[in-house]
Amino acid sequence: MLSQEDDERLGYVAVDDDRVDPAAGIVNPRLSDVFGLVIRQDEVDFVVPHLREDLPLYIDPFLLWKSDDQEYRRLHADLLGFADEVRKHAVEGPTTRASLLLSEVSEPVELGLGYAVGTKRGSALGSGTIDSIVRTFQQVPQLRSAGLDHLEVLALLVPGIAEDRISDLTASVIKSWLAEFTERRCEEWGIPTSRRSLLGWDAATLGWRQFDARLPFNPSDGSPCCLHR
Repeated sequence: MLSQEDDERLGYVAVDDDRVDPAAGIVNPRLSDVFGLVIRQDEVDFVVPHLREDLPLYIDPFLLWKSDDQEYRRLHADLLGFADEVRKHAVEGPTTRASLLLSEVSEPVELGLGYAVGTKRGSALGSGTIDSIVRTFQQVPQLRSAGLDHLEVLALLVPGIAEDRISDLTASVIKSWLAEFTERRCEEWGIPTSRRSLLGWDAATLGWRQFDARLPFNPSDGSPCCLHR
C-alpha cells in the first residue's frame, strides 16, 4: 500500500541480539532494535516501524484500488463508503454529522508515518479543513450527485489536503484491518504485544467504533505500534 518511491527509501534491519541493550546509541531505533529481533526489511511484507520519529512515507489508496487482491479492493470500497457517508450528510444534512465523521480522522500515531520531526505525535484534521471538505461536497455538482471514485480527488479540490492527509484518512478508515494484519505478523515473527483499545471505521454500521487489538509497543513509553505494507 506504500507508494513506489516509499519502497525505495527503505533499507533493511539487522540487529545484534548479543548486546544487553540492542538499541543503545540508535537515535531513532526500529521496533526490532529494542526487542533484539533480527528482521531484514527486504524479507518481510511490512514496514518495520521507527519508535521516536515519523517515517516520511504515506499510504496510497490508489494502490488499494489498483490491486488484484480482492481484500485490498474491499478496503478501497470501505474508504469510498466513508467518503460517501460524509457526502450524504454534507449535501442532505445534518452537516454537523458530516463534520463529526471527519473529526475522528487523524494521523494515527500507531503507524508513525508523516513529516513530523523528532516526534511521532499525530494531528487531527483541523476545523478549517473539515469545513472545506464539507463545502466541497456541497458546491461541486459532480460530487453532490455522484460522490468520489478516488479519494485523491480531494487533494485537487480542498486546500491543505495532500498525500499526507489522504494517507491519514485512509489509515483511519482501514485501521481495524491494519490491526488484524499487525496481530498476524507479530505472531509469525515473535514480536511482543499488549492489548490496546483503538477507534476504527465500521463499514457495516457506517460509523466509528472502539475495538481491541494486540499491538507491539515501544518499551520505553508503552506507546503502541501498528504495522503496514
